[in-house]
Amino acid sequence: MPCKGSKGTGIPSCIYIILNLAVGGSWVGNPNDETSFENNPYVIDYVRVYQKDSYDEDVKRPGKIS
Repeated sequence: MPCKGSKGTGIPSCIYIILNLAVGGSWVGNPNDETSFENNPYVIDYVRVYQKDSYDEDVKRPGKIS
């Protein structure tokens, strides 16, 4: 879906959400030579996004990288 801009929202450009699947960790261990990723699809059925009404303190916009 192409980004249609953000007219009237106060958002300077399009915003995207990245959904990441991290593999490994202490619970089931890290992948090894026997780990198969071939037949295990990464399927996302539903995503819900919340917006916080306000912050406890002012949030400063980061500076530009030159």
